[in-house]
Amino acid sequence: MSSSPDSLLAHDENATDFICRQAIYDRAQELAGYELLYRHGDSSSNPGHDSALSTARLLANSLLEIGFDRLVGNTPAFINCPREWILDDRIRMLDKTRVVLEILEDVTPDADVVDSVRRLVDEGYRIALDDFQFTENHRPLVELAHIIKLDVRAFSPAALLQELKLLKNAGNARLLAEKVETAQEFEACKQAGFELFQGYFLSVPRIVENSNLPLNQLAVVKLLAKLNQPEASPAEIAVLVREDATLSVRLLQFCNSASLGLRHQIRSIDQAVRLLGINRIRQMATLVSMRSLGRVHASVLSLALFRSTLCEILAEESGLSPSTGHLVGLMSSLALIMEMPLENILQSLPLHPDVLDAVLRQTGPYGQILDCTQAVERSDLPRIQCNNLSPRRLQLAYLQAIEKHNLTNTPA
Repeated sequence: MSSSPDSLLAHDENATDFICRQAIYDRAQELAGYELLYRHGDSSSNPGHDSALSTARLLANSLLEIGFDRLVGNTPAFINCPREWILDDRIRMLDKTRVVLEILEDVTPDADVVDSVRRLVDEGYRIALDDFQFTENHRPLVELAHIIKLDVRAFSPAALLQELKLLKNAGNARLLAEKVETAQEFEACKQAGFELFQGYFLSVPRIVENSNLPLNQLAVVKLLAKLNQPEASPAEIAVLVREDATLSVRLLQFCNSASLGLRHQIRSIDQAVRLLGINRIRQMATLVSMRSLGRVHASVLSLALFRSTLCEILAEESGLSPSTGHLVGLMSSLALIMEMPLENILQSLPLHPDVLDAVLRQTGPYGQILDCTQAVERSDLPRIQCNNLSPRRLQLAYLQAIEKHNLTNTPA
């Protein structure tokens, strides 16, 4: 992009606006879109805040300052639409091919609303019903809707199945399960007939007895190619190692090998590269490339990559070591990748106490960075704060993390 990140936000340094996205997945855990969420001051926790104003601010920020391409890539953006926006022409400023219009649960389905929604559908807009619970009054909207979102935690198992039966008989909308928080809940919702899913389930690992790290063969090939270049520097090698979780962990395990006689507490991948030297790293990369390791879904690896990148950027913004921030984000993601408790994984790695405190207890300045990053992942807007950084700086860091690894086409 030709413009700098700073040029994309017009707020002053102390502004409290924050735009966040929450991923929506399909049954194969492939990205199906993002819901865009907006916070201004404490409005996100105030039930009486002006939803029309919030939507207006969200659209203004998204369209004019940040851009949908930067926030959601080529996936659809789910936009909350209060009654005021449904009944007039303002919503038509949005490209109908890029958005899904979410009708909020507090919108009364009277004749005016139904007529406006019908016109939008006739014009090609996609409609979702948010936090839905079926009543006969809602039947006209159900017949028009493309997607219906259900908070699965608001129903008992029997009531949820009854709700699904009513909706399937009343229309042809795809069903989206909201607040899916575990892999087990995800599987249960799939069995019940949901097609789309939103929630924290990718952040909650399933615990198994033994698991290997997945191997990114491309990352290993790139590393081996660089290692065989005479002019390769330790800094260049560190960059390539940090691009892949498997390589990073194998490097740390290699540092801790008794045969090497190295007993250092590692603060960063860069430090590990300097300690080992290029010849030893070449040996490690060759060994790793020859092993057959387990596979993890790309969406989980993408989340790990986003987390480590945002931690790195926030550390630099806070005047701390970016490489240590990256390592903290990466190590905290290992439970997702390996499906094992973090304590079991980290006990075998030569990590500095600052890193361990941040990852295991979320204490210290790096712990604050990790806590903020995980709040961003969950779209937990009130908790998005870090080491006294202003909301504007946090928003810029978030957008830079999205851009750095082209995450607009993969989950965050």
